[in-house]
Amino acid sequence: MKKLLALACAIGGSLIFSSPVAASPPTREPLPNAPFTLRNVCADFIDIEYPVSNEYITTFFDSSGTMVRQQITGHLVGKFTNESNGNSMTANISGPVTIWFYADGNLKAIKGEGPTLYVTPNPVQLLLGVIQVEQSYADDTNNTLLTESHRGNFIDLCAALA
Repeated sequence: MKKLLALACAIGGSLIFSSPVAASPPTREPLPNAPFTLRNVCADFIDIEYPVSNEYITTFFDSSGTMVRQQITGHLVGKFTNESNGNSMTANISGPVTIWFYADGNLKAIKGEGPTLYVTPNPVQLLLGVIQVEQSYADDTNNTLLTESHRGNFIDLCAALA
């Protein structure tokens, strides 16, 4: 009887403490946003700074520890200034944005929804507004853009600051 009880406890214990291989837990870190100057998009250079920068990036991993997705959330406000004439505009650009990766780490896809600043690939435009953006990329070292779509309510920020 004692052997049967010991066997039952051993089997029960192994069932309780064994589990399928799970993904590594996600990490969440502050995402600093440094000011910069945007060149070669508008006719004039556009200075971009962040009066409010309280964003976080959460990184998700598969069971082997490979990064598969990142999500950017939080509050971000951008101030956009035309260097030539001083015209400026301030707007909420909080997103969120989700980025997926191939197993080799190459960029796979991006999806953004909500208030954002977006540089379109072709033709190059600087859009500001509430936009849904979807992009997919080839699994190559150049991150070749395969598809791109954007829709929503937005303005041409280059024209607005001219």
